[in-house]
Amino acid sequence: MPRLAPKPVELEDEEKRELEKILARHSTSQQVAKRAKIILLASLGRNHRDIARELNISRKMARLWRERWCSAFAQIVVFDDWEASLPR
Repeated sequence: MPRLAPKPVELEDEEKRELEKILARHSTSQQVAKRAKIILLASLGRNHRDIARELNISRKMARLWRERWCSAFAQIVVFDDWEASLPR
């Protein structure tokens, strides 16, 4: 049975800068920093296994945060489309 490729994560420049700012802050918790790293690595086209190995986490965790990011982005796009269709 063929394996499915992970969902691609495409970041706009502003999103990438914000994630990098999160990593650069000394006050960022380790959990939040790791999540930001997962998304940044996913945006470079890395698969779950590579991300897991590099960050010393499980593939399940890498997959979870990629899926959460993609899901949240999809909801934002739907909301923006809906909001744009409202009469002014």
